[in-house]
Amino acid sequence: MIYQQKIAYQIIANWYAILIPIFILYLKTMFLL
Repeated sequence: MIYQQKIAYQIIANWYAILIPIFILYLKTMFLL
């Protein structure tokens, strides 16, 4: 169970690593327009 939880945390961390920069870029473009 602990091993599965570690994999789940890694997947979530990877999603945040992808989504946060996109979200920051989105906010920047919204403020520029």
